[in-house]
Amino acid sequence: MKQSEKPRRSGLLTVSRFAKLRNVNVNSMRYYEKLGILCPTYIDEQTGYRYYALEQLHMLDIILLCIELNIPLKNLSRFTFRDSVQLRELLYEGRRIAEERYNDMVIGLKKLERLVAFLDQANAPLPDRIVYQRKIAKRLLYTQEYYDDLRDIERVQRALAKMVTDCPPARYLTFMSGFLLKFADDGVRQYLFYEMIDDGKTAENERIVHLGEAEFRCYQLSMERSSCDYYTLIRDNFGAIREGTVIISNLVKDSMQLETSYREVQVLAASQAE
Repeated sequence: MKQSEKPRRSGLLTVSRFAKLRNVNVNSMRYYEKLGILCPTYIDEQTGYRYYALEQLHMLDIILLCIELNIPLKNLSRFTFRDSVQLRELLYEGRRIAEERYNDMVIGLKKLERLVAFLDQANAPLPDRIVYQRKIAKRLLYTQEYYDDLRDIERVQRALAKMVTDCPPARYLTFMSGFLLKFADDGVRQYLFYEMIDDGKTAENERIVHLGEAEFRCYQLSMERSSCDYYTLIRDNFGAIREGTVIISNLVKDSMQLETSYREVQVLAASQAE
């Protein structure tokens, strides 16, 4: 060992001793060094051993705080300037991330509650007749007008996938999706939709449709193939509809066959809507 190296290492700790002061794994220390956020004070050129100063513990504490707050360590460099850390800005970033995680958890809980309520509705005992009537709670639908054939299920699914990509923010969308048909004297307008979670802060948008609680005439069907001539099905079971709204929604049951698609056709005539 060169004598000149002893003063340079004086008062420094090996990486293992330094890491133990905060119960950190040595491999984690190597990762922090790789990111450039906590580098050794001294590296022995002959052995490659790394040494740290006690004063560097405050930087290790900040790194551990970032981990606790879920602030990506690769972003830590945004809050460092030379040998200083902008701690207030770092804490603001941690608060922003924590609020976002909290909001996501609230939305996730609402989705679960909506799913349970949906299961309760869809699996309630139904009358013996094929067409039945049931009350459906108010809903918020994120829609997109659709001009192609509803029987082309592959194209429909591609369009639905694009809706998720384009929706700001998509986390408010639920798994419930399908078709919204608006009947009027001048014809039918077709829409694809996803049901949304209403957090009470949803901004007004021409693509968002509010459906109040109402009694719908309904018809359930299960298909091993997803394609269906819905207009024929509606005419055969509900008669001609000159004005009104028809929802064709995917349906979830307590027990489902994985290769079977379940749908519910929900009809709200104009006279009912009033």
